[in-house]
Amino acid sequence: MKYARFLLGTVLLCLLTVGCLHRESKNTSKKLARVYDTYLYESDLTDLLSNEIDDSTTAIQNYVNNWIQQQLITQKAEKNLPKEKRQFEQEIKNYRNSLIVYAYQNELVNQNVDTNISDIDVSSYYEANKAQFQLRNNIVRVCFVKLPYSQDKNSFLKQAEYTEIRDLIFRDHLDGKSLLRLSELCSEYAEKYYLDYNNWLYFNDLLKDIPIETSDQESYLRQNKYISFRKDNYLYRVNIMEYRLKDQISPIAFEDGIIRNIILNRRKVEFINNLYDELWNSGKEKGYFEIFN
Repeated sequence: MKYARFLLGTVLLCLLTVGCLHRESKNTSKKLARVYDTYLYESDLTDLLSNEIDDSTTAIQNYVNNWIQQQLITQKAEKNLPKEKRQFEQEIKNYRNSLIVYAYQNELVNQNVDTNISDIDVSSYYEANKAQFQLRNNIVRVCFVKLPYSQDKNSFLKQAEYTEIRDLIFRDHLDGKSLLRLSELCSEYAEKYYLDYNNWLYFNDLLKDIPIETSDQESYLRQNKYISFRKDNYLYRVNIMEYRLKDQISPIAFEDGIIRNIILNRRKVEFINNLYDELWNSGKEKGYFEIFN
């Protein structure tokens, strides 16, 4: 692992310095710096100077300083490393080839792999692989609201609003008009709220927002649906519309994103494998390569 990190560092050093290794007689543009007999010229900064930079003087100075540091460490490494540990030509070639192939594969994948994954694709994969989706934690489909609570008659939140929010939160099905009304009330009065009826959450994540005290989550979920309690000057209303327990099969809605990624990655792998097979068969047929015994 240490050798791999050292090799990568060496490759990066080479990429930074290889374009700037000039002897004094090979470049007639303005000299900017020298380390031993290696020079940095103004022409080496063409790309940097062509960009719009707010403080070009500072940018050039930083570049020069970095170049000097890289040259010094490179020279030091060249001097002190044994020769057999300075032979990176093959590693650099392999690294370059890997970068080229990776970029080419990505370009072909982006151009040719269908990224549209239908609900039917997701459902088919889920039904065929249900055993893979066993839950490791309890999950819930829930909505909740956290309201500031005060018995002061002058409180900005009146009993009528408390009651209306409770009645709406504790409905399992809301039409568009009712959901809009609940959203307006929560937006105006709530400290925090969650109204995504269709989304699943880990029960442990819910507990980060709602201070439910329980040592047995399974029993609590089985025995509680509409939850209302006060704590630390806040009133909590929670509607647990559905739950799934640890070791049960996860609902498809909870796994939708994961399944889509799996299907897409499989398409990419299949495309790349076919690409290699086609290259091999075509190369063999046309005599592009030979294997000698």
